[in-house]
Amino acid sequence: VLGAALGAAPLAIPIKAVLEKLEIRGVLKVKLTDISNEPPFLGHLSITFKEQPVIDFGLRVLGGVDVTKFPGLSSSFDSLIDNIMQAVMVLPNVLAFDLRAKEPPAEPLPL
Repeated sequence: VLGAALGAAPLAIPIKAVLEKLEIRGVLKVKLTDISNEPPFLGHLSITFKEQPVIDFGLRVLGGVDVTKFPGLSSSFDSLIDNIMQAVMVLPNVLAFDLRAKEPPAEPLPL
């Protein structure tokens, strides 16, 4: 279940939705580095798509309506997801993880 707000504070309306049938198709490049014989065996993991992946999903607002089936909303959601993917993990952008880090990164992922 995903949570979001429609509108701006203080008048925002909370919305809960369920992401259904997420499918991502594309060429994914995975890079494993700093391999060792001791746990966690890998130091770093980086992943990126070589080109914009095709993403299909359903987003059902609690109550049963799939909002991705509405013509205006469907293209808006597609553009939003494409822009996020492009900014985070389509070449030249790379999503990288330090697998030996003791704490989560201080900075959240850019969206």
